[in-house]
Amino acid sequence: MPKLLTKSNYLLGLQCSRLLWVAKNDKQRIPEPDYSAKHNFKMGDIIGVLATKVFPDGVDLVDLGFMEN
Repeated sequence: MPKLLTKSNYLLGLQCSRLLWVAKNDKQRIPEPDYSAKHNFKMGDIIGVLATKVFPDGVDLVDLGFMEN
């Protein structure tokens, strides 16, 4: 299975190349997100829904078959 370089992984790599390696090759070393991070994820989901209302003719990339490795 190919290892995709997503936007999130790219940003991890900008922070630290070792963090990117761990995220792609040894995920169990990364701790579960805390309450604050989970809240930020939820806000991102809400913004995504609002964006589809503001830009109804936009392209939805959800169905492109991206897989998290």
